[in-house]
Amino acid sequence: RLFYSQRVNGIMGLAPRPTVGGRPTLLQELLLDHAHVRSEVFGLCLAEWGGLLTVGGFANVTNSGAAQWIPMRPSQYYILALNRLSLADIPLAEGEEVFGVAVVDSGTTFTYFPRAVFERVTSALEDFCNVNASCGAVRTRSTCWKLDEPTRGPDRFPEFFFDFEEGAVTRWPPHAYLYRMAEGLWCDAFANNGDVLQTILGISWLLHKNVVFDVENATLGVAEAECPEHHQDPSRVKGVLGAAAASGSARLRW
Repeated sequence: RLFYSQRVNGIMGLAPRPTVGGRPTLLQELLLDHAHVRSEVFGLCLAEWGGLLTVGGFANVTNSGAAQWIPMRPSQYYILALNRLSLADIPLAEGEEVFGVAVVDSGTTFTYFPRAVFERVTSALEDFCNVNASCGAVRTRSTCWKLDEPTRGPDRFPEFFFDFEEGAVTRWPPHAYLYRMAEGLWCDAFANNGDVLQTILGISWLLHKNVVFDVENATLGVAEAECPEHHQDPSRVKGVLGAAAASGSARLRW
């Protein structure tokens, strides 16, 4: 539950090395068995509670939809070309001139938009709810929503869609762009990046997707998925990391 119970070391950043010959990445340091595990390919499947990290390949058993492959530039960050953001079928923003550089970052909890995009996202969401029975909720604390029917979750809220290079479109559902602060209270998992012309696709964008970072081929695979959840206290769970020579991959659950 990264959004409101994380410890100081609760998020794992997996940025690539800045240049050839630079410092090894975290995965390269952890997985030195290069004969059996390809640390240049890994997958993240994150749920509200925990998830699955696969190194040397990716686990598609969790996928509930087909994977889409997006050109990616792994240079200090995992950089994508974000073309458009829509709420349902309503375009909100288009082009690099408004999004800036789009970065996928597992070390950032929220998704951050430049000021102009953030304001459009916020106003579009509120406008939608104003004409759709308040989305079954009441706005509170300026960034949160108190649900009329807590057990339903935020299923009456709309979906956002991200259009990327080469026609890939990913869905951003309400149980990803909102996070559960308390029973019946869901808050925005996106924020204002101010005057910085950069879009950061953080954990709230990664949630409920199987995201494959193929650094070797400079592509990012995205598929909707039922990511595994683990409700034990992480401090009491001993992670087991095993390298499978036959498949060339290793898995870590947390």
